[in-house]
Amino acid sequence: MGMVRDMRCHIKKPGVDDDDRRHHIAAARHLIFKKGAAVDSERVRALLNEFSYVPTFVSANSIVHGTPS
Repeated sequence: MGMVRDMRCHIKKPGVDDDDRRHHIAAARHLIFKKGAAVDSERVRALLNEFSYVPTFVSANSIVHGTPS
């Protein structure tokens, strides 16, 4: 999982997965996969850069069972 300081950071600052974040990521993924926008396009960056989001998601199934999402 990384270094001891990485684990401390994960404990002190857990990630937030709220509806707003999911909406931004879903919109970016729609632009990329349905509309053909480049990952580094202005439209995708406008959705994600403010909060340093990336257009990926992790399903609970992959966490529990170690399968790719």
